[in-house]
Amino acid sequence: MKINLNNTDRQKLDDILSQRDENYEVSQLWNNFLQDNFDALNKKGIEDLMDKEGLDEKTAVEEAFFNYLQLDSADPVIEKMKEDTLFGCLTPLKEKAFLDQPFNHIPVKKVVLGPYQLTYNYFEPYELFNDNDTMADSENNFAEKTHVSYFRSKVPYLMLMQKSEVWMSITPHEIHTMEKDIKNAKGKVLTLGLGLGYYAYEVSNKDDVTSVTIIEKDSKVIQLFEKNILPYFPHKEKIHIIKQDAFLYFERELQKEEYDYIFVDIYHTAEDALWMYLRFKSDEKKYHYKPCHYWIEESILCLFRRYVLAIIEEYFQGMTEEDYQVVEDEENKLFHDLFMILKDREFNSIDDIISLLKNDGLKELAKNF
Repeated sequence: MKINLNNTDRQKLDDILSQRDENYEVSQLWNNFLQDNFDALNKKGIEDLMDKEGLDEKTAVEEAFFNYLQLDSADPVIEKMKEDTLFGCLTPLKEKAFLDQPFNHIPVKKVVLGPYQLTYNYFEPYELFNDNDTMADSENNFAEKTHVSYFRSKVPYLMLMQKSEVWMSITPHEIHTMEKDIKNAKGKVLTLGLGLGYYAYEVSNKDDVTSVTIIEKDSKVIQLFEKNILPYFPHKEKIHIIKQDAFLYFERELQKEEYDYIFVDIYHTAEDALWMYLRFKSDEKKYHYKPCHYWIEESILCLFRRYVLAIIEEYFQGMTEEDYQVVEDEENKLFHDLFMILKDREFNSIDDIISLLKNDGLKELAKNF
């Protein structure tokens, strides 16, 4: 890899790297709170803030969030985080709009099958949750914006537990992150991953969708779905389930069928999705498939962009091919492969680097793994 930047371009790159560091710091703060302290805010605490300090509800919720983290919302560093990444910007959602989703009207009963438990959980009032994809603002040094919301009252949602772990759930995040791929689906649809069937339900109800083929390898998940959820689909005749590993189907069977829309959803988070995403993208190129569509792709690309920026940063630190030869784990392999793909690339301006870092550039880069 060869990078030739003038002083102005180098400063712009430093600004992007600085924003990358802020993105990482903010994501750590969000993740730590949402994983371990998501229920830290409560109705009484919010009402006390409103009464004592005369705050409106939204401001009181945000202030309670910063107070819990022992952060000063007026600190210039925090204000910059808020402006760049929406850190601490909390949005109330309407309970009725969520509960009125047609899928939520399916009368699913609690069921236990092997290690799986089909049941309900609840959002408590003012419990915080991520409600959409994390998206990067390419006009602001790729600042990553994460949307976090809350309900004002207790709201139930369907979930599937595997032992003590939440395996799948129908939450605002699930609904909002699938909106585009539901809207765009048409004709013969293929979806890799069954989940609780929300995506299959929504697209099968579309007049311009003729069939929905689902690839799922877990027989118990299929059994739970077919017995407890599928009977309530208005167009269950469109649903076809194939029990098979998604990667094997993608590599061995997909070329035998012609689908109009392919949707991939076999992971839980961007972190566990990234290596799968890179494998699927390389198979798109290898087998000349039409572009597939990936659940939470924006979040996956945000994570991938961080790795690309690390390689660029290490170039200026003088690292060479020898530094990437030790491949002890998945992350080492990613760095090694990424370096090998980029080692013959030449960047003669910051615009060349920005083109690589934009979503379309990252998607093309991913095809080379």
